Amino acid sequence: MWPLLLSDGFSANIGDAGSTGNKVSTLSMERMIKAFDIYREPIYAQLVYHLNGNKTDGIFGDIFTPNPEQIAADIEQVIAEHGPLQLNGTNMTGYGFTAFRDGNITDSGSTQRDLWMFYGPQRAHGHADTLNIGIGYPEFGGGAQYHRDREWMRNTISHNTVVVDKYRQIHAAAQPKHYDDGEMVNLIDVEPPKDYPQTDMYRRTTAMIKVDEANSYAVDFFRVKGGQDHHFSFHSADGIVSTEGLQLTEQTTG
Repeated sequence: MWPLLLSDGFSANIGDAGSTGNKVSTLSMERMIKAFDIYREPIYAQLVYHLNGNKTDGIFGDIFTPNPEQIAADIEQVIAEHGPLQLNGTNMTGYGFTAFRDGNITDSGSTQRDLWMFYGPQRAHGHADTLNIGIGYPEFGGGAQYHRDREWMRNTISHNTVVVDKYRQIHAAAQPKHYDDGEMVNLIDVEPPKDYPQTDMYRRTTAMIKVDEANSYAVDFFRVKGGQDHHFSFHSADGIVSTEGLQLTEQTTG
């Protein structure tokens, strides 16, 4: 599950994973240690190092390991050769998840930032949230109250996507049309052809553009053709929102 790791060290909550606004990681350091011990892939050593606060102090093998301290030395060797964890962009077409990532962690602080989208198939634990995007904060997870869970959390309206005709999406997978993980521009273009049968187009194109080493901005196009009512829904964590230079025009239709 490490491809779901975001810049602040927690995982993207998708479906019934976690709870609303809860910063959790689906990664287990013990399992990453075991994975590195078996497969010797550098990514697992980097993940262990990352989960342990970018140090090897206190890292040991399990009780069945002949030399439990050796794993820490092996991880240090990997970090010396490959450096600490630095995740690039990813697009998991089978699962339906993409993440744009940029920035670094240095002694003076972190410039890491990310933007992600979920467009995978919706089954028993799905939340009818195809084309939902997030900017570095935990997504809405499952709830303990059944009526809230069914009417709100597992409904399209509680996610950052478009509701058509006041109905939740049909549980259908989307088709990625284009993906680009460039040095300056990251872009994903996705269309779920069956989420709303009454529409001729229900498609989202989202990009993250690098300004400099510490800043990026997002551009988002959501195109909907068909149906009678379109509700573009946004949710985020607490924060102050400011706008400049907006000249809004009242629409006579939806």
